[in-house]
Amino acid sequence: MAGSRALGRLLIALLLLDTVLAWMAMQASFVLLELVWRAVAAEENWRPLIEAHARQFTSLRALEAAAWLVTAALFVGWMRRIRKSLIAAGRLSGGASALRPLRLTAQMWRAVVGDGGARVSSRLGWWWALLCAVAGVEAWALVRLVVAGTPLELGRGLMLVVVASALEIALAVLTVFVVVAIQDGLAAPPGATHDDSGTR
Repeated sequence: MAGSRALGRLLIALLLLDTVLAWMAMQASFVLLELVWRAVAAEENWRPLIEAHARQFTSLRALEAAAWLVTAALFVGWMRRIRKSLIAAGRLSGGASALRPLRLTAQMWRAVVGDGGARVSSRLGWWWALLCAVAGVEAWALVRLVVAGTPLELGRGLMLVVVASALEIALAVLTVFVVVAIQDGLAAPPGATHDDSGTR
């Protein structure tokens, strides 16, 4: 129990870091567009500043991707620890398959946050939708970069970065609420219901 709580706190800290990095990526995108606009207007020689900002932006995106990979790995480890705790306490059967993450997550949510017959909260549905949206938009942005042959593409590629960053902020914030709900549900006595979302 204590181990899963410590992992949960670390996971929340990483999610907050992911939120900050995604916000910085959004701001950097708008700054880059402004610099390019000023360069096109030929007000000054902005080329050195644009090149420096582009390098920093690329490094920020790489850091953001690395932080999300670490967060995802920690989230999987945290979920496995929660699952083992539930199986040991008899609140979850050992037959749930990790190869079916949507079903496994729903079973764990019902076992921890609500009683076994409760429907899954809409919060968890939104979480899955945001996760799929982030993966889809990031993959689309990556394909655009590979096709363009550059680590930074102005236009649609940059707009995809902005959209992905906004979705990542929403995903990180919602994940914090999911983690807190599961942690609180795990600490509560079996049978207690904490999901007051009105989805029964």
